[in-house]
Amino acid sequence: MVKGKSVRRWILILILLFFLLFHQLDVLLLRPTTIQMVALLNTRDGWVEPLIILSIGLSILFGLFWGVNFDRHSRNRILALISFLWGVSSWLVGISPTLATYVISSAAGGIDNLSNSGVYALVGDFFGSKNRGKILGLLLVSQPMAFLLMILISNHLPQAVNWRFLLLIMGCVAFIFTILFYFFLPEPKRGAREQSMNDLPLTGTYLFDWELAKENLKTSSMPLILIFSLFGSMPWFIITGWISPLLQAGGQVSPEVVAQRLLPGLIALMIGYPVGGFLGDLFAQKRDTGRVLMALIGVLLPPIFLLLAFVINDLFSRYFVILLILMGFFMSFSWPNLIAMIFDIALPEVRAFITAIALIMQTVGSLLGPFLVSVLQTRISLLDAFLTVTISAWLLALLLLIGLIFSLPRDVESLRRHMAYRSHLERRLLRPKPNPED
Repeated sequence: MVKGKSVRRWILILILLFFLLFHQLDVLLLRPTTIQMVALLNTRDGWVEPLIILSIGLSILFGLFWGVNFDRHSRNRILALISFLWGVSSWLVGISPTLATYVISSAAGGIDNLSNSGVYALVGDFFGSKNRGKILGLLLVSQPMAFLLMILISNHLPQAVNWRFLLLIMGCVAFIFTILFYFFLPEPKRGAREQSMNDLPLTGTYLFDWELAKENLKTSSMPLILIFSLFGSMPWFIITGWISPLLQAGGQVSPEVVAQRLLPGLIALMIGYPVGGFLGDLFAQKRDTGRVLMALIGVLLPPIFLLLAFVINDLFSRYFVILLILMGFFMSFSWPNLIAMIFDIALPEVRAFITAIALIMQTVGSLLGPFLVSVLQTRISLLDAFLTVTISAWLLALLLLIGLIFSLPRDVESLRRHMAYRSHLERRLLRPKPNPED
């Protein structure tokens, strides 16, 4: 019976993994689709960036909306609604006949972009603290995998491929997920997998409350985690946005050659996510700062390997590729442990909301990091700007993690005491009421 239940949970995790994969691939398709639309209608290229920024703005706005509602209502139903909205917006972009309709449709696509918080919150209630990191790491593989698929699609499909046709296909995929989530994804009780609640049938229903959310945000660790989400995510977006132009300019090679040489590093990044999550789970069982130590590895080693790689600065050197592999592998240690840390100190009924804030901070980092490089390169060389902003972001993230070493154990213990008190109340509710006639 237990084995069958475990198999069902893993099937559900695979469904969530593929949802995240296709959803993020759909987001990545926006840029080539917009470029193709601009070329088709003979309009200015200046439309591309404003459209993407508008979509990101709506993503941030609705990210908070989804986070609150994931904690207030059934997450499976909301995920079904989000998948439906994703499918509709993809189809609208795919069939838009004019620039005006395309602008409205592509902007509407941002409504569902930051809906991952509900998926991560479900993981927190499907799995206990001993396994969350590795599961979160597995789900986070979807981000670099979507990026890899985008590279493969761009390089191997004919240049005349109709990107809008791909969005129509994505819409069909989204509607399939709508059905899967609505009919087959169970809704676990919030907090049912906490250690003090194990084997205890929950009678209470715990839903989002603004006062509880404010209290959780005011803990000494939470601001550090959220600010880390900003700076800790910047290197990934800087590297994905600027390393290819940097290597093309330095080695006079084509984008296809650069992508081929960077592929091992991207694969190492995908492997590093579940490995980092697994190690975080392992060390968290021994000490409360175990996840912080794994995140520290994720910000200490990558800048060293990146600097050494550009000391060699030879795209065709095996040592250059090896250093990028090591950088990619270790830089993925931070994010699964970061989300798991949120779950270690936040009440179950506010986790989606707080995770949504972390995802918003990550989105701001995705804009801020590449922008700082573009500004700085006007004064110094592109390589110096690239290294300066990337390594500075890692150093700031390092300082935040050092602060977490001192603050996290206290907040972890605070959540444990609260959940132990909650389990005591649940047990009292389960006791049979005395019969007055006895």
